[in-house]
Amino acid sequence: MYHSVLLPTDGTRLSLRALEHALDIAVTYEAALHTLYVVDPASSHNAADDGFADAELAFELLEREGKQALEAAEAEADRVRIPFVGAIRTDSRVPHAIQGYARENGIDLIVMGTHGRRGLNRWLAGSVAETVVRTADVPVLTVRDRPESKQDSSRTLTASGSGHH
Repeated sequence: MYHSVLLPTDGTRLSLRALEHALDIAVTYEAALHTLYVVDPASSHNAADDGFADAELAFELLEREGKQALEAAEAEADRVRIPFVGAIRTDSRVPHAIQGYARENGIDLIVMGTHGRRGLNRWLAGSVAETVVRTADVPVLTVRDRPESKQDSSRTLTASGSGHH
């Protein structure tokens, strides 16, 4: 069913959670994992406007962040022995870059987090995910952040602890 799974990443904890899902699907279907990091040049200019040294240095930092995110995904793909393809693209229209990559590479499924970081730290990924979901030519699996609170833990414990013996 799935031969190529795309994980757009921004290097956040939520992207790592999405990576877990993408890896599970890729292993199950013996699919290749494609990981894409999109550098938005507007982010580097915004960083310069916010007092960062200069836009060129900010852009280089974003590219370095992308390389680190791809290396982390590649290490996990290697660990579970699935084919890996990593790419960095520059585009101020992040959803457009994701969809273009998916079309060009025959992607069958996109797996992505629903929220990211802003400005220098990354895209407005909530709107990125929403746009990709609405306009993608292939299925999109979105991964939400899981709150780690006592209330959630107690609900889980209550639900699992109330089983019949």
